[in-house]
Amino acid sequence: MQQFISEIMRDASGYLEIREIAERAKKIFMMPGDVDGYRPAANKNIYIGIYDRVKGNGKAAGCISTKALWADYDAGMAGLTVAERAEKTRAAIKGADLPEPSILISSGNGIHAYWLLKERQREVTSLLRALAGATGGDLRATDRARIMRLPGTFNVKDKDKPLRCDILQADYSLIYDIRLFKDKLKNYMGAAKKTAIRGNIGPANDILEIEPDRHCIKSILQGVPEGERNFMLGRLTKWLQLRGYTKEKSRRVILAWNNLNRPPEDQDKVIKDFNSYWHGDYRLLGCVMNNPGLQQILHKYCNRPECKFTMAIGNISLENSIKYNNRLLKDLHRLTGNELILYGLLVRHREGLTTSLLVEKLTSRATGEPCMCKKTRIKSLNTLRKAGFIETKAGNRRAGRENLYKARAQGTYGMGYTLITNGAINGAIDKRVTPGELRLYVLLLKFAFNKGSCYPSLATIAKELRTSEPRISNQLLNLEKVDYIKRNYRSFNGVEKLDIGLLV
Repeated sequence: MQQFISEIMRDASGYLEIREIAERAKKIFMMPGDVDGYRPAANKNIYIGIYDRVKGNGKAAGCISTKALWADYDAGMAGLTVAERAEKTRAAIKGADLPEPSILISSGNGIHAYWLLKERQREVTSLLRALAGATGGDLRATDRARIMRLPGTFNVKDKDKPLRCDILQADYSLIYDIRLFKDKLKNYMGAAKKTAIRGNIGPANDILEIEPDRHCIKSILQGVPEGERNFMLGRLTKWLQLRGYTKEKSRRVILAWNNLNRPPEDQDKVIKDFNSYWHGDYRLLGCVMNNPGLQQILHKYCNRPECKFTMAIGNISLENSIKYNNRLLKDLHRLTGNELILYGLLVRHREGLTTSLLVEKLTSRATGEPCMCKKTRIKSLNTLRKAGFIETKAGNRRAGRENLYKARAQGTYGMGYTLITNGAINGAIDKRVTPGELRLYVLLLKFAFNKGSCYPSLATIAKELRTSEPRISNQLLNLEKVDYIKRNYRSFNGVEKLDIGLLV
């Protein structure tokens, strides 16, 4: 601890600020040479200012100069060991073509990095922002008056689980000329200023709470370089929406993710593009892109040989797809395939459909006949209405006004959505598949989108749909005949299982 402070405060003309925080904050100002007599309390969070201070003034106006650049890394550290966190930080720094830190410290929940400088500097804020933007550090930890955890103390934010703050690496001979950083980070300087955080968007917490179910999403969340940001913004936005995150939560995640990009995009542009993607289709979430350039970018983040999600739905184009609320699909055995057809049509046509328009949409072009009779249609609509997923605006026969049916906009309560293409629904309308087979196909899609894979046993499927295994076997055979699915047997952990690829 003493040597760390000695190096950070070398050649300082002002005071060292130590801040002890428990129920209340206590500020201690001392000359750097007097630190040997300081004994930090084990039950308090202990911080120090990296700038030396005017005595009694811990605000920015009281900061004099600094002997180091620093960065705070918390995002994406949950579930990692201290060694893994340190390695991740080193990789981010190396990936930005920056020199090795002089000091690495475990802060309890993350990593703090320091680069010692040859000469003390009065103003490094813009450089700190650029450094954080280039390497995925926390932009909030870049102000002059920033206090950082003192090594040799404890992180006691959770009093029942104190975490040690230790020096992991220290080479005090690594001292750098600040001009090196100005040159390395020159492309990030302007962007870092533009992306200054307005309000509390919580970059660390928002990223930490996200649990990616795909390798590509996990990789993208680490940040992407210029030239890939907009495409990946669209992909992340639609993935968050599909997983059932609220728009506000998704916006905060996207803004936090933007801070990890190299360099970050202008925040106003990010918000504008996010809003546009939120109301757009799901084509950017697919595994197959019509644009070769986008396919090439996606390939960088894809682990196709091991991606169960790609195996399951990698052949489906999501350009013309609609989303089924997973609340509706929670008890799929209670629904019929006809109800799924009707719900899909009404979701596709958010403006609503009158009775005659609905019958028109239900009519096969090949046969000229509706895929269900009037009695079945009315019964199915009533089931969906009673469940709260559609609404009916009664017409007036005398006035010549028909009933109007609309899908109700509802939240998923965190259960997310399952995507189904218009082609899959149209296949049921054209009677290439039966309503029962469509229901089975929707269940397979639900497995794929929500579990990232699709290799359920016949027993599992039969249990989900409350039917017999022979019936499921016949339906799978028919789905394969019309190219809705392709079945393969693969080895999973030494056990051969049926793996179902979805094609429509």
